[in-house]
Amino acid sequence: MSERENLLDYIGYSRKWHGTVQNQRRRVEYSTNEHLISEILNRIGIQQGLCVEFGAWDGLHGSNTKKLIDRGWHSVQIEPEVSRFNLLRQNHEDNSKVFCINKHIDTKENLFDNLVKINKNIDFCSIDIDGHDLDVFETFEKNLPKVVCIEGGQMLMPDHERVTPEVSKNNIQQSLGVFNETFNKRGYKLICTYQDSFFVKEEYYHLFDVSENLLDLYLDGLGALPRFPWIKQKLDENGLSNKIVDEIIEACSYIHPSADLDSKAAWVDENHSTIERTINNFRESVNAGCS
Repeated sequence: MSERENLLDYIGYSRKWHGTVQNQRRRVEYSTNEHLISEILNRIGIQQGLCVEFGAWDGLHGSNTKKLIDRGWHSVQIEPEVSRFNLLRQNHEDNSKVFCINKHIDTKENLFDNLVKINKNIDFCSIDIDGHDLDVFETFEKNLPKVVCIEGGQMLMPDHERVTPEVSKNNIQQSLGVFNETFNKRGYKLICTYQDSFFVKEEYYHLFDVSENLLDLYLDGLGALPRFPWIKQKLDENGLSNKIVDEIIEACSYIHPSADLDSKAAWVDENHSTIERTINNFRESVNAGCS
């Protein structure tokens, strides 16, 4: 664990990948991110604003913005799948502050900037579209959000080179190093990362006493949500490898990636100390090699 603050202490409880060894985590209503998002926005001093969610589903399931909407925020909710969109629209039909869009945002024809004309600053943006998340963010030219929560950065080692869109779309996304390079060029700083990565505009970075070391942040995230069987399965399906994930899987007992929730929770309980030890040993070996 890095000596600086670990914002991932604020992520909520996931029965599937936290078991009982991390059951001190606060319960959530919609998303494991909701307490973390609230903490980030509170530090920046944003109580009301505009939020945008890509991959909004039904507006409830895993929603990173529903708690903000409940607090009176304006919101743009984007969901391309028709059945989910119908539920999304239904769940927000009585809220005039929520604008729902049934479109597949891409990097060529359906650009976010062209489809959504916003005359308010975007305060928070959540991007979870299972693979092309970074590609879509790279099309943003207008009204860059103050805070971005974007899925990705965990599957590959931080120094892995950029993978093709054909690979990234298979829930691989890009490495944390690729994410960080893109966001840095646009004036953002990374404050924490696990299955999602959180970036804030540089002007707010001083409000977060976090490590600037990508590997430290990456390893913190692996321990915060130890979903290694699923990560290993996705890497194998795409002919990719991650040496720290391989080390952890080799050290732990076997579990099938499609096991039920109770079995996954039991696996985390059984292997938590091994996972923690392997991560710490890897961190120490890298630091020793750099000294």
